[in-house]
Amino acid sequence: MLAAWLLYPAVAIAVALGIGLLVERAAGEPLPGAMLLPVGLAGVVGLSQLTTTWDRSAELTIPLVLVATVAGWLLGHRRVRPREVDRWAFAAAAGAFVVLAAPVVLSGNATFAGYTVLGDTSIHMIGADALLRHARDFSGLPPSSYEYSLVQYYGYGYPAGGATAAGTLTSIVHLDVAWTYQAFLTLLVTSLSLALWTLAAPLVPSRPLRALVAFVAAMPALVVAYALQGSIKEIGTVFAITSVAALVPLYAASERGSWRRAIPLAVASAGALGIVGAAAAVWLGPLLVGALIAMTFIKSSRPARGAQAVDGEVVVLEEAA
Repeated sequence: MLAAWLLYPAVAIAVALGIGLLVERAAGEPLPGAMLLPVGLAGVVGLSQLTTTWDRSAELTIPLVLVATVAGWLLGHRRVRPREVDRWAFAAAAGAFVVLAAPVVLSGNATFAGYTVLGDTSIHMIGADALLRHARDFSGLPPSSYEYSLVQYYGYGYPAGGATAAGTLTSIVHLDVAWTYQAFLTLLVTSLSLALWTLAAPLVPSRPLRALVAFVAAMPALVVAYALQGSIKEIGTVFAITSVAALVPLYAASERGSWRRAIPLAVASAGALGIVGAAAAVWLGPLLVGALIAMTFIKSSRPARGAQAVDGEVVVLEEAA
């Protein structure tokens, strides 16, 4: 119980933060602190999907994620200072974590919810186990219900981002995915609350009120119901799409002209595609097109380099010969 709800979340958060720091470094400009965890968690999904595309690279998943984590912490450890953690953002995330952890933790047993409601949980669990060893090639497995289920789902392109990410983080702490599955869903909703905190920042300047908004927005009945029945795709979708939405204004308002500034947005989008598959385009299409339009509009309305405002008018300064 302690390993599933204390050790596992601590390690998973450390891994996600490390990858979030690496993405931030690759982007060349800082992300809001609250977005490091959501971006890093989407990065875990993306990396685990990349290696489990082919059988030969499946067993490289955990080493790749660990290398990326260590690299992120080495390059960006100064970015994370306990004294600078926003207590209100932390309160919103902690509240979401407590609400979804309570039904399992208060039972007194390490377990998972929803096993009498949704049988798909078993598919995600065997996916978390098999995809990290065989990718989507199950030809070497003996005929069985286990092998048949893997082939029928993952052998035909069933979205596996949630399963591979859960399996990767679980394998790092050497636990059984049955005991960490519910904690993984809880972490997804916790990251959702942080993305909502960032998304609400321009509209709700009061930090206590924003914390309340982010917490309540992450706790609608439908999200809680999906989490308690073990719906990893649905919870993963709302987490990933909201993370993309929170990154769109940051991308559009960036003053850097480099393509690198799109890296966090690309990582979050890859996480969404990994979790829900091509259906993610329904949300990603409008968001990404909107990001390009907003970026173009902001860029065209921003004074050019070497320009100076005089009496409300923009005067372009000539470069010295």
